[in-house]
Amino acid sequence: MRATTTTLLLVLTLLGTSAFPSNATETNAMPSKMAILAKGIVLPEFKLDAVPFMEALGELSAASKQQDPAHQGVRYLVRNTPETNGDQKITLDLENVPLAEATERLAESAGYRVSARHFAFIFTQKPAVPMLELLPEDVVPSSVMPFVLISNRFEVRWTYTDAGAKKAAAFWEVHDGQPTSLAMGDFVSPTSEQDSRALAPGATNYPQWKADWLKHPTDKIFVDSDVDEHEILLGLTSR
Repeated sequence: MRATTTTLLLVLTLLGTSAFPSNATETNAMPSKMAILAKGIVLPEFKLDAVPFMEALGELSAASKQQDPAHQGVRYLVRNTPETNGDQKITLDLENVPLAEATERLAESAGYRVSARHFAFIFTQKPAVPMLELLPEDVVPSSVMPFVLISNRFEVRWTYTDAGAKKAAAFWEVHDGQPTSLAMGDFVSPTSEQDSRALAPGATNYPQWKADWLKHPTDKIFVDSDVDEHEILLGLTSR
């Protein structure tokens, strides 16, 4: 089944792979440094009037430095994807909001997902197709396992919780036959056509397959980069 104002903004393009497989991944069980800092910084006022997205990020970063007692502020990175559009115009009118909320509001207005890491907030543009976003609470933590198949070919497997399995199955059924995408943390999969009715060996009909699968709701994804593998692992295990 399945271009900035007062601050430098880096465009993060995840390219290439490592020649060495990793058997473990770092997880962020504790809130990230950026998340903690952003919750403690309050913006008395933050307004944007049809400002290009990248410029808006620059203004928000500058505001974070101005209101941070240490004048360090937070760092924003944009993950470069085929859908990335830094010219779209953003309008916001916020008063007395935590920087964390302002960051979320900016991301939402621009059609981006944003996640906090220890080194930065990372923005990834949402795909133009329906997207299933898997959260750590959707999977059994101990079931998330990475595998190295061959050089530059990686697999991650997991087992859904009961609620996570029902969430995934409902998404597959609603979007059957449509192009969809899968998101886990900062990772967003390429678009593929959803085929929820594809039956596993031994199943004679979809209701039977679904009933059996819900008893043992496992899933997996294949990627060509250990960077993507790492982001998936973080996305499924970081709480």
